[in-house]
Amino acid sequence: MKPWNVEIEQIAPNSARGSVAAVFTPSVLIYEEHWPWQARVRGSNPPGYIVVGAHLGWRRSPLTWCGGALGPQTLATAAPSSEIEFTVPEASHHAVALVTQQFLEQGLGRQAVDSILAGWELKTSRRRGVELGLHIVRAVRRYHRRPEDLTRPLEAWSIESDLMDALIQCTQTLASPLEPTDRPRRARALAAALDYADHRQGRVTARELALSAGVSQRTLEHAFRERFGVTPGVFLRLKRLNGAHRELLASEPGATTVSKIASNWGFSHQGRFSALHRQVFEELPFRTLRRSRPLSLHSLGDTFTLRAG
Repeated sequence: MKPWNVEIEQIAPNSARGSVAAVFTPSVLIYEEHWPWQARVRGSNPPGYIVVGAHLGWRRSPLTWCGGALGPQTLATAAPSSEIEFTVPEASHHAVALVTQQFLEQGLGRQAVDSILAGWELKTSRRRGVELGLHIVRAVRRYHRRPEDLTRPLEAWSIESDLMDALIQCTQTLASPLEPTDRPRRARALAAALDYADHRQGRVTARELALSAGVSQRTLEHAFRERFGVTPGVFLRLKRLNGAHRELLASEPGATTVSKIASNWGFSHQGRFSALHRQVFEELPFRTLRRSRPLSLHSLGDTFTLRAG
């Protein structure tokens, strides 16, 4: 992609060097940056990408963005190729996502995206703004150290889907509340999504589920919360976990391994799989594999206790 076209003017003496770490997927670029010195920046953001950025150093001093000050309840936004000007304070820390308009509309819906493009900032809650920034930082640090993981398509899909989940939470107030007449549409979308998920084994993302149902991720999240009280991401994770649990119970000890079964169901990190399995089924997966017992029944209504991270 074309880089940022900006001019940077350092306005405070400091010999320290800044740093930028970035991760690319087909639809998004996320990055973490540290500015050791105060600077004024002018120019334009990359063409084809909508900007959403979080200033994580707000306790020191605010970052001014296109005439406004960003705090813990404000995210920076900009339309593709728009002219920008901002000032960063000394020792500031930022998390930024550049996303294609198509990707954003698939997730949030056109009305919410139009609201984002209409201004230079996005009001959100302090909690959601910080969570978005920290989510970007964690993803960048993980994949910047292991870029080879991004050669696996599901890893890229996971980054995009998880980012969209965070953006949905930040934009809950953008669109007007869904009308009761929308309920039949959400019900149809939910049925299509569940049918799609029931015929897939392994990792399915919330974004893939929304595409299969022909609605935005935002709409599908409303549908899942209405029916199950959880997000599509949590539902899918629990669905995969139940599939792995059933396979553990049905397997002969010594004929397979926990790692293989976890991988079959889209869990690439055995430690996280074991912790989640114990949280839900109150037993480590290797113990489930070693002995046969009746299948544990767990209501999806209880999954709200699980963390979506």
